[in-house]
Amino acid sequence: MPTELDTLVAAGKRALEAGDWSAARGCFRAALDLRETPEALLGFGDALWWLGQTREAITHRERAFAAFLQQADPVQAAIAALWLCVD
Repeated sequence: MPTELDTLVAAGKRALEAGDWSAARGCFRAALDLRETPEALLGFGDALWWLGQTREAITHRERAFAAFLQQADPVQAAIAALWLCVD
């Protein structure tokens, strides 16, 4: 059974895929209010980037990168690093 956090992150990802940046930001913000996870940080950063909030997006993407490294998830850390290169 998915947790509330899982549901919010999944909804945020769907909103990003649909191009609904504001809804994505809201979902990921709510997820971060429950618990800071690298997935929520990266998603929040992505939504912020699309909304033109570049500095805040970079901050959250950097935090996601560090969190993925701490979780020993090099693939996701590399994805976060690639997004930082684009910023």
